[in-house]
Amino acid sequence: MQQANDKDELVKQLLMQGHYELKDQIDSSHTFLYGHRYWPQVKKAAEAFAETFAGNSAAQLSDQILQVARQTAAKLES
Repeated sequence: MQQANDKDELVKQLLMQGHYELKDQIDSSHTFLYGHRYWPQVKKAAEAFAETFAGNSAAQLSDQILQVARQTAAKLES
């Protein structure tokens, strides 16, 4: 979509309807998931991590995700 010369034309060609962009539904697109009730805390943790991320970490992305998930889960349990 970002590379399309005419976004409106591409939307018509792909028969896309409604609010299909995630940026427009970031706080509601997860409601079908079991853990959606934790979204406010997860979003807050992800934003905090992004604000402090220096970009020079040698850790794998999966390890960073697990670290944030564990920290968030520990906060929710207490």
